[in-house]
Amino acid sequence: MPASRTHARRTPSEVDREIRERVRIEQMRMLFDTPLPGSIMATAFAFALAWHMRGVIADQVLVIWLVIKCMAVLPRIVHGTLFMHRSNDSLKWMAWGKALLLIDGLAWGSAGVLLMDPTDVSGMTVVVATLSGVGAIAAFAIHAEWQACAVFTSGLLLPCIGYFFLRGDAFGLYGGLSIATFMTLLLAAARRSEHHVVELLTLRFTNGRLTHELSSALDKAKEESRTKDSFVANMPTASTCIRRRSTSCASSTRR
Repeated sequence: MPASRTHARRTPSEVDREIRERVRIEQMRMLFDTPLPGSIMATAFAFALAWHMRGVIADQVLVIWLVIKCMAVLPRIVHGTLFMHRSNDSLKWMAWGKALLLIDGLAWGSAGVLLMDPTDVSGMTVVVATLSGVGAIAAFAIHAEWQACAVFTSGLLLPCIGYFFLRGDAFGLYGGLSIATFMTLLLAAARRSEHHVVELLTLRFTNGRLTHELSSALDKAKEESRTKDSFVANMPTASTCIRRRSTSCASSTRR
């Protein structure tokens, strides 16, 4: 059966469902197609933070945190590599990717607890600034899918927010509220960005479908026109044959 007829029989809800699925798949590709450079840069950033905190935090704690961070990022690199060589576009890739983003975010977020010295305000400021910067970069890099951005950012910043609130003093309250406000605004901006991405992708796939349907209709019209032209061109021949048969029958009758 021709593809144009198959599409013509689909209900609007079926077409909308297919477009939504294609949008989700494209969002997934935008998230996981090139994970290696970002993961390497983020890991280098983590080592830079640990290097800066030497002398403030015990070396053993820094090593433990770096091990946690590396163990969290390795599965993401493996997932991204497998995704680039995938044989299908199953959305299970998205589910696994989000779980790994959460783990990586929590590994980053553990710095907001392990690398904090309650007596060193400048050191805490460096850690908070680093985590906020990582969150902002992540929101820009994975804005195509809000849930992925939310799970990573929440794992990244919530431990730090909890640490400040648990201090129980004015500084902790101020710090916790500030970081919580930053996270809320960051996720709101990521949500708006995702809406724009989804709208653009939906428009792209809808236009592609309409173009395909118009092209199929045009091909069908051309084919019908050729059939009609062929029929009209053969009409004189058919008429001649009919007249010859009629003449032959009349001659036979006379005899």
